[in-house]
Amino acid sequence: MLIHAEIYIVGMATVYAGATKDLTEFWETVLTCRRGFREFPQRRLQLSEYGSESREDRDKIYVSGPG
Repeated sequence: MLIHAEIYIVGMATVYAGATKDLTEFWETVLTCRRGFREFPQRRLQLSEYGSESREDRDKIYVSGPG
């Protein structure tokens, strides 16, 4: 037996890199193909602790460089 119910979306919120002000800025970022990511500052993320250039290293993020 199928039950049909109406669903209402009351509101949504999220944060997108490069679009910090509002939804208009988000769409401008998307439509102009701007990059919304940047390198992490060393003080926030020590890649030597988490990253590796080898896919074989366990419990590490595989990092080969930006691109």
